Amino acid sequence: MTLRRKTRIIVGMMFLGLIVILYFLSENFLRKQSSAVVISVHEQEVAIASLMLMIVGAGLLFAIVTILLLEKQVLSRLTHISSSVYNIGVTGDISSRVSISGTDELSTLAGTINGMLAALQQSESELRESEEKYRLLAENATDVICAIDMNLRFTYVSPSVKNLTGHSVEE
Repeated sequence: MTLRRKTRIIVGMMFLGLIVILYFLSENFLRKQSSAVVISVHEQEVAIASLMLMIVGAGLLFAIVTILLLEKQVLSRLTHISSSVYNIGVTGDISSRVSISGTDELSTLAGTINGMLAALQQSESELRESEEKYRLLAENATDVICAIDMNLRFTYVSPSVKNLTGHSVEE
């Protein structure tokens, strides 16, 4: 079930519960008031104020329940994903994975993050293999291989320079 659907169900149930509670409260309240034949204006104002207070109280109760349910269903799980991703970023350990259960959008997000981490880990492994292959090629070649930066300084010189020129790599 998606988070959007869960949220709609929670809010719908809250409103339905609010309507039911208010119906029973107002029925009981109005029965008490209708038993008296003559009701003064002051008593009517008190009755309206009491009914409004009950409505506000029931609304606050359902708002608190809604917030608590959303905290449990969404916010705490989102915080878990965020802290997991932050920890992976801080440690640089791309072999770590974000673990979250469920079949909703947040679990899909965690799965997508895990997929990106796996792809990054795979490309890093391929890069290391490629660097190793070309390092071996450069170190075992009989020709001199060098790399020069933008300031025309040597950043790499292959060991074969000693065989061809008699100078060491550092020179």
